[in-house]
Amino acid sequence: MALQANVVTCTAPGYALNRVGTTESFDAGVLPAGWTLLDNAGAGVLWRFDDPKQRGNRTGGTGPFAIIDSDYAGPKAVDAVLRSPSMDLSAQTTVMLEFKYDFHWYSYGEDEIAGADVSVDGGTTWTNVWQRSGRDDRGPKTARVNISALAAGEPDVRVRFHYYQANYEWWWQVDDVFVGTSTCVPATGGLVVGEAVDANTGAPVAAALRDDAGYMAQASGRDAPGNGAFYTLFAPAGTRTITATMTGYATGVVTATVVSGAATLRDIALDAGLLVVAPESLALTLTAGLTATRAITLSNNGGYVADFLVEEVNAPFTPITVTGPFAGTARRVSPKHLHDLTAATVRQYDPPDVPLLDAGTVVQTWDSGLASPWGVAYDADAGLLWLSDTRLGGGEDRNVAFTPDGTPTGASLPTSPWVGLFAADIAYNPITGKLWQVNVGEDNCIYELDAATQTATGRALCPPVGVSQRGLAYDPTTDTFYSGSWSDQILYHFDATGQLLDSHDLKLNIAGLAYNPATTHLFVMSSASVGRDVYVLDVADSY
Repeated sequence: MALQANVVTCTAPGYALNRVGTTESFDAGVLPAGWTLLDNAGAGVLWRFDDPKQRGNRTGGTGPFAIIDSDYAGPKAVDAVLRSPSMDLSAQTTVMLEFKYDFHWYSYGEDEIAGADVSVDGGTTWTNVWQRSGRDDRGPKTARVNISALAAGEPDVRVRFHYYQANYEWWWQVDDVFVGTSTCVPATGGLVVGEAVDANTGAPVAAALRDDAGYMAQASGRDAPGNGAFYTLFAPAGTRTITATMTGYATGVVTATVVSGAATLRDIALDAGLLVVAPESLALTLTAGLTATRAITLSNNGGYVADFLVEEVNAPFTPITVTGPFAGTARRVSPKHLHDLTAATVRQYDPPDVPLLDAGTVVQTWDSGLASPWGVAYDADAGLLWLSDTRLGGGEDRNVAFTPDGTPTGASLPTSPWVGLFAADIAYNPITGKLWQVNVGEDNCIYELDAATQTATGRALCPPVGVSQRGLAYDPTTDTFYSGSWSDQILYHFDATGQLLDSHDLKLNIAGLAYNPATTHLFVMSSASVGRDVYVLDVADSY
């Protein structure tokens, strides 16, 4: 079956770009020689090369880059041009315009436009050849536009990057601009394909692979033909040594005889530590003043080193003291969207890059029958699962009880007597047997609820959090709460009196929280179309 490589993107293994022309990387961090800046709006907002708000290079390039930052400029009209010097392309028959970019759209005022234009008459007239508007097009991205019909054979060619119709939006970054002949050509060599697995369990390992000629690939469990993490690596013909690396694993090494135009199969197994404990659990009850010793054998049955940590939990209660640190304010939504049901209007969301854990499989699902379910809490003592139903989303302001298999119990706890706009996440206190729930709007406090009587107790905690919260979790070992929202992406930790103990800017769109006191792990559900659905934090290790 013959397959055609995409010679525009030129990302197929074994293909590379051959370029003849003009390149500008902006690596000097200043306006390059011959390039010019224009401020058509007259507001003093120009393209810059010093990254004034420290966004970082998000284009896929390295080092300094060009950026027009409407958010940094604030409430000012922006119509800014970055224009290249003249280029003589009279000898070229095929001309490509290439550049790396990151376009972060917001449209706070007008619908901002990022456009790349070409002129062949000294900048008198311009033709648009590339444009972004109306939605995000986040980097790292590379644009490759064939401008041969305009520029081939022309002695005076200029390109410009025009960002306009913007007022307090986000930004457009540009790097590694190239104009000239750019062809995607195959190299001489073949492919090495296979799967990277854990030598102990056979589980997929998302390893990074590299051959001795410097070609690289990334193994991925997505769409793998077997059980491992699949990879495709291009390599020149001959005998090649391929290494696979992954944090926590020993380096895997295989050799492959690569034949030009053919694929060679080489699976790679990476050694890892494998801890085994015997017995798996011990139970011992002592009266006061007595001591006892029991043995547990911990063995490493894997082929690589294994680290472990022995921890004591449920130690004698120590009152929590205010230690901080406290995160600075950084509201991520406008005032009119502070109490929305979703995080669709968050101005900036850059979640941390974290590994995907071997977890998250849905083990059970059922239809609640609620019009707008939001908060969730489990009453372990009564064996009941409570879900909130919000009137703002088309439901009713009440919490409804279910058994764990999804059967409605008929119990219903109204939230309308105290709710502002809607009742969000719920947490269960096993010590008192009471529920606590977030009030979105008005006082933005959390309210105590009595599931037994299906009423609010009248108690509320109002920590100084500044914006309405969404997620809520309770730690019975310290009698403290955690809350947070996407309005500022900050996690707040407060005690049973409402006193704020510490807070951290997680840079996550916090929608829901749950806490495991045995591991000190806090689970954060994120409301976003990018990143992970649930992030796991260790509250004992600075979150």
